[in-house]
Amino acid sequence: MKTNLHIIWAIALLCLLPACQKQLPTLAIEGNTSYTLESARVELPVRLNRSDWEYACEASWIEFKGREGNKASFVVTENTTVTERSAAITFTAGGTSATVSVTQAGKQQDPFIIFTVTGNDAVPADGATLSAEISSYPETWEAEITAGADFITLNPAGNTLSITVASNPDDKVREGRIRLYTPSKAAYLSYNDIPVRQQLREITYDLTDLSEGGTSNSYLISHKGPYCFNATIRGNGKTVTGLAAPTTLSPAGAKLVWQSARGMISSVSLQEGKIRFTAERINGNAVIAATDAAGNVIWSWHIWYPAEEPAALRADSGDQVMSMNLGAMKSTPSGVDALGLLYQWGRKDPFPGSPVANKGSVITQNTPVYDIDGKTVKIGSTSMYSLSDNTLAYSIAHPEVCISNNQQYATSRDWLKPAESNDALWGNPDGNAKTGSNYNKTGSKTYYDPCPAGWRVPPLRTFHSFTPTGGYHWVFEEFNVADINGSGAIDLGDWSDGWYIYLDKAAGVYSYFPAATRYDGQYAMLMGSMVGLWGNYWFNTPGEAGDTLVPYGARAVSFSIKDYNGTDLVTMSAMSTGSRADAYSVRCIKE
Repeated sequence: MKTNLHIIWAIALLCLLPACQKQLPTLAIEGNTSYTLESARVELPVRLNRSDWEYACEASWIEFKGREGNKASFVVTENTTVTERSAAITFTAGGTSATVSVTQAGKQQDPFIIFTVTGNDAVPADGATLSAEISSYPETWEAEITAGADFITLNPAGNTLSITVASNPDDKVREGRIRLYTPSKAAYLSYNDIPVRQQLREITYDLTDLSEGGTSNSYLISHKGPYCFNATIRGNGKTVTGLAAPTTLSPAGAKLVWQSARGMISSVSLQEGKIRFTAERINGNAVIAATDAAGNVIWSWHIWYPAEEPAALRADSGDQVMSMNLGAMKSTPSGVDALGLLYQWGRKDPFPGSPVANKGSVITQNTPVYDIDGKTVKIGSTSMYSLSDNTLAYSIAHPEVCISNNQQYATSRDWLKPAESNDALWGNPDGNAKTGSNYNKTGSKTYYDPCPAGWRVPPLRTFHSFTPTGGYHWVFEEFNVADINGSGAIDLGDWSDGWYIYLDKAAGVYSYFPAATRYDGQYAMLMGSMVGLWGNYWFNTPGEAGDTLVPYGARAVSFSIKDYNGTDLVTMSAMSTGSRADAYSVRCIKE
């Protein structure tokens, strides 16, 4: 009996042991306990082995979305910084805990460079020092001053760039640019520009006599203020072979015929045989005339106020060539600022050119021009069906009128009627004569020459080297133009609404010749002109006698890249012949 009792207690104890050892289940994560995420916004599910849990998370960028039994949902917001971040989500239940770790990558950062400038308004004429705070990715950076802005100096220190602007001695606004590169200029990933604009210095100028060093039909001015010139002398006043001696003018008054910008010329008057005018600080072109007592024009002069001073560039012919077109504002591709004015062959007075410089524009209206009151002036044309106004006297009295040769187009391309046609108007009637293969006749400047004092229209020799023979060429490699784009070959990649043409290839001297187009002499307007595609430049030389293709023509440089229909027609001639009634560009040379 005793033995049986022990057995019963033993069996009972064995039965109780499992119940005594059974405990509440522990908290466990089912699935990932660690997440590595991209920077973008993402939803994160967490599944646990029990549903009586609570959670805790101190990271504000992890948002609890909700629970469903033993499933918890979280949203990890986008990491907008470039820095990696980590956090933990802790779950507790029944006195136990489990943890999910979350690591989120920083946002993929594109290269950038930005700046904040203190004192970035227009810098005063006396100069100033600006401070730029630089922020970039990557953090390294370099700075470079734009070409020509030598009035700016830089001093970088850490993430600060000190910009010192020197005193401005002139009455012109100065502009420059600082280019910031990251990580370096040589291998930049990003760049940004800091513009620098400096105010002009207010300077009071005394009266400037433009004719003091020599008279001409065109006068260059370089600043605002009062000017005067001798209004009794026609052009340079010189007598040359083929032209009647110039008579003295006796003006009774003066007036502005046209100006390319409203307010460029603010006053015009006649005092003691000199025309006085006041120029404002506005670049452009103007035509000022002397008048008789009835107000009729008896002579006129071109006033030229470019944005940069023309330079003299040596050509292999020995001539010193002006660095820009007559009437242009700039010497490099600059839209309409590089085009300049247009001239009928032999006339001294200019016509405004195209209002646009883009390739292939068919333009019939010139750039608008204005009178002294700012009202639009019409650039007129003579009748296409009469020659009554095709005279030298009419051209002098109407400098704003282009003269049509339509009535005589089949027999003469001159704007003058046959009885008045004159090969000597620009001073080189024998310019086609050669010594061997050289054109040595350079002629003389006349009182109809449109160039400023000290300059004149070029002879044939000046640009004869533009092509191998001086004639027409259709092969790129034969054009004497510069490989501006550095491709190693001459192609349309070097075209920029015109060519950079070598004046002296051996010396590496070239100049930009824009395709400024032309006035059509039949219509006496920009009829059919293809601005940006065609360029034509007058010589002082008439066409060869007996020329049946262009009777009463004149010699010119011509080039194109397309025809009227937009078909490629890449040609150049250093000595073509054009209609004298057409209005072409002029590139002056030193006398």
